[in-house]
Amino acid sequence: MGEAVKAPMDVCAKDELNFSSYRYLIIDDNRHMVVLLREILKSFGAVHIREFTAAADAIELMDTMSFDLVLVDGMMAPMSGLDFLRRVRGLENGINRRVPIIFVSAYTDKEMVLAAWNAGANAVIAKPVSPGNLFRHLSACLFKQSPFIVSSNYIGPCRPIEADAALAAIWARGEALPSDVTILPPQPLSRKR
Repeated sequence: MGEAVKAPMDVCAKDELNFSSYRYLIIDDNRHMVVLLREILKSFGAVHIREFTAAADAIELMDTMSFDLVLVDGMMAPMSGLDFLRRVRGLENGINRRVPIIFVSAYTDKEMVLAAWNAGANAVIAKPVSPGNLFRHLSACLFKQSPFIVSSNYIGPCRPIEADAALAAIWARGEALPSDVTILPPQPLSRKR
C-alpha cells in the first residue's frame, strides 16, 4: 500500500509515480463498476477513495471536500455524467471546479466524446476499463495537468484542439486574452497525507 508504480516513459518524465497521497472520487450507478474502479486505483497505490452511486450525492460532498481526481460514469440517472461535468465546471467558487475529471462510458461514439470534452472532461475512457488505459489517463491528469479555460462558451481544461491550443499559447506568451476568456492554472493537488 502506498508503493510507487513504475510509469510508462511516454506518460510522465518521472521514473516512479506515487498515487497514494491523492484524493479520488468515483461516481457510477453500477456498484460493480465502482468496485472495479476502486480496486484498480488501489492496485496503483491509491488510498483515499470516496465512492458514490449517485452524482447528486457526490456534488454535496464536493461542496466541502476537495479532490484531486474524479472518475464519473457517463450514463447515470437522474443526473448524467455530462450534467455532473457541467455542474462542477459551472460552480464559479466551487473548490473542485478545476479538478481533473475522467469521463468513463460504454458509449464512446464521436458525439459522446465531443459532448464530454465540451462539458469539461479532462479525458474520456471507454468501458470496459483496462488498468493500463486508466493508468495512462490518471498519470496524465495528475502529473501533466493543462491550464483551465473559462470563456463564454467553454469551461474546462485546455483541450487538444486548435482553438484551445491557440488560447494557451497566447496565455503562455503573456499576451492579452479575448475579454470573455480567463485562463487559470490547474487545480492545486491536495497531496493528502
